[in-house]
Amino acid sequence: MIEVPNGILTHEEASESAGKPVDELTLSLKNISLDSAGLVLELDVLVNFDIKPRLERVMRERLIKSLGNINDVKFNYFYDESYSESKQTVSGASVKPTDKPKTNNNGIILGKRITIAETAYENLAEISGARSKVAVSGTVFEIEIKDTKKKNFWVMTLRINKGPQAVAVKAFIKNKQDFDIINESVSKGDEIIAQGDIRYDDYIHENVMIANSINRAVKRTRKETYEGQKRVELHAHTRMSENDGFNDVEEMVKASRRVGTACNCYY
Repeated sequence: MIEVPNGILTHEEASESAGKPVDELTLSLKNISLDSAGLVLELDVLVNFDIKPRLERVMRERLIKSLGNINDVKFNYFYDESYSESKQTVSGASVKPTDKPKTNNNGIILGKRITIAETAYENLAEISGARSKVAVSGTVFEIEIKDTKKKNFWVMTLRINKGPQAVAVKAFIKNKQDFDIINESVSKGDEIIAQGDIRYDDYIHENVMIANSINRAVKRTRKETYEGQKRVELHAHTRMSENDGFNDVEEMVKASRRVGTACNCYY
């Protein structure tokens, strides 16, 4: 039985992702909590099939858009008694354990959980070539995945930024299973944290991170602490502009409300 709020996931999407009829699926929200400090919604979800990263990303994006005042959504999956049976058969066909796609392990996209402190972008050049493990985080604005002549070997480059500063994160993907997971899990606009060592790349002629682990990160938003009356005058072109507007009015209003402005006027 599929029990999720309207607009978050359709029965057809769940069935297509699982490869099974809707009446054989279980997907139900059992507990909801909110980390008020980071505005992270945490959901306990009862399922009897593996949730693919792409399906989770759809639910996350729709929840954030629907609620409007949260930064991220964390899913904790719990499996009912029919899960062991559903693992063995997909649409009547036998599935080997090595063929089963990985699940999204609480935001781990590649490698392991990252626990070390982040290094500032401006300090990366100083440690280039030192082979010491560092961590950097940022927003993905460019993705490039190159197939190589070697079978089941890909080179992925993610360009991430924090404000005006950017860094390239490279990862060498050595099996099809990891490739499928990463290809489904990472999109432009995602916030990630990566761990690896910094080296000079002779191909793109800049310092890059050679990552062995990539995790999903909570997107940081500005916290407004000024308690006085707020007034901001903003000139911006929106999607309703004739030629060059890319901003969404709804998102601009939400951002304005987050920092405490009382009203907005658009003309």
